[in-house]
Amino acid sequence: MKRKPSILAQLTIGFTAILLFVMSATATVTYVQTSRSSLNQTARLLLDSITHLSGKLDANLIEYDKMTQVLAFNEVVQKHLSARTNPGSYNEELIRVMNASNRTSGHESNIMILDRYGSSYLANASMDFLWRSLETVQKQPWYDEMEQYKGRMLWFSGLVWVGGAQPAVIGARSLNNIETLENIGMIVFAYPAITLEKTIGQMNLGKNGKVQVVDSFGRVVYSTVWDDVGTPAPSVLLEQVRKVPSDMITLNTEDGPAYISYAYSEYSGWTVLAYIDRSEVYEGVSRLQRTILWISFIGLSVGILFITFYSWTLVRPIRFLAKRIERIDEGHLLPVKRQLWNAEVSGLYDSFNRMLARLQQTIRDLTDKQVSERQAQFVALRAQFRPHFLYNTLNTIYWTLEGKRDAAAAAEMVQLLSELLRYSIQPGSEMTTVREDVAQLRRYITLQKYRYGERLDVELDIDEELLDCRCMKLLLQPIVENAMTHGLEGVKRDQWKIRIRIQRDGRDMVLTVDDNGIGMSEREMKEILSEDAPQRNKPLHTGIGLPNLQERIQYIYGRSYGITLSGNEWGGLRVTIRIPIDPDAGSGKEVP
Repeated sequence: MKRKPSILAQLTIGFTAILLFVMSATATVTYVQTSRSSLNQTARLLLDSITHLSGKLDANLIEYDKMTQVLAFNEVVQKHLSARTNPGSYNEELIRVMNASNRTSGHESNIMILDRYGSSYLANASMDFLWRSLETVQKQPWYDEMEQYKGRMLWFSGLVWVGGAQPAVIGARSLNNIETLENIGMIVFAYPAITLEKTIGQMNLGKNGKVQVVDSFGRVVYSTVWDDVGTPAPSVLLEQVRKVPSDMITLNTEDGPAYISYAYSEYSGWTVLAYIDRSEVYEGVSRLQRTILWISFIGLSVGILFITFYSWTLVRPIRFLAKRIERIDEGHLLPVKRQLWNAEVSGLYDSFNRMLARLQQTIRDLTDKQVSERQAQFVALRAQFRPHFLYNTLNTIYWTLEGKRDAAAAAEMVQLLSELLRYSIQPGSEMTTVREDVAQLRRYITLQKYRYGERLDVELDIDEELLDCRCMKLLLQPIVENAMTHGLEGVKRDQWKIRIRIQRDGRDMVLTVDDNGIGMSEREMKEILSEDAPQRNKPLHTGIGLPNLQERIQYIYGRSYGITLSGNEWGGLRVTIRIPIDPDAGSGKEVP
């Protein structure tokens, strides 16, 4: 017989090939990491430049901030805005102070002071603001935020009028009285955005690169691509800026993927952005990278096919065997016959077949034993009849004959006892009709009435439509015996009551037995039907305790049916039995 290769040999050959592909992948990853390192270095240099540029921009804005702050605390400004009595009056000295401050900016700019009465004052007539009244200013989107700054300078982008609307850098701050801190107006400073070109300077970012300055409202204040000025910056980018003040990210732009370095200013709330096209970064290595990536991709694809082929060769017979093991629960115990390619799996299949053979034999042995035990158990349960009941019944017959009171009654009792015993212990099917089981119950009640006389009051309420339905034998008699022995005989009453009802509830039959005996506590009712209850082995008159009766019901009809215990309006116990009317609704089992 030809010797089959071992799994070890197959794994050695397979993983040797995998190792070759891993080495190729490692070389590719190394090259990619080298390219990434080059990118990181470029990013650090660009980020340093942007951070330096943001610092220069802050320095200029802080200079203008200080200039307007000095103007805000100027004695003439404070006096005119705080104490004047003629709103809107022209103040030559105020205009002179504003012009003097404006000239310190060093380029074309303008200052506007707006008092609390709505009057405005301009330092430079050649540059005007598009809003001059207090009502118009208060409608601007930046006004509420300026109020929250409480005298600090708020910088943002906007438009001014210089022979037409032009983009401008605008700063606004509220004016407060230096003694009372009462708001007396506001100062607005503006200069053309094009002048930022001197501050930004020239940066070599390639053909598609650009620099932008974005204000705290997300609008572009300045851009080396002038058409971008005044437009909103990408929202994705602004969300990233809020998370990390300075970083480099990748963003898809209209011109394609681009790397963006940015620096956020805590002072102004502005962000300086530097866009650099990805192709500019990888221009020198892109062709080589593409070649290596293609080689790596092809090698990886072949490697995956190679690994898949070998893995499937090894795993397929084992997976098949695993499925066969799973199907054992479904009763599939047929041996496996397959052509295998290695010794280990072949030995495993042989062991599996031997296990199935032993399992089949074990199942047959256990099934035969279980059926025999189950048959013996139910025969014994039907055959058990408590001697105490038999003794009492025979004793009643004896005294009836001894006293020569009623020979016909004694004859009837003997006949009833004979029929009751025959029904209880006769072999045959475990199933009967409700009519026959009720007849058996009536025999038992008649015998008990001979013993207790009028003291025992039994009421039967039976739906006649259910009399021909099938049910298990000795379904009602054990419950009534339980009521007599454990419920009524232990209580002193002039009248013992038992009420028996058989009713329909949908597709189920509900049988209830109520008594006015001593009843049970909630704890007793809960424990008596549990599997580990001490009462489990305590028989009733028939030798069939409540737990055993519960087991019989659930064995025949299924776990969803059985006995429940509760109290009743008499203060005694109510035993409820629920079984299906249609036999197919239960488990379908029938004990022979």
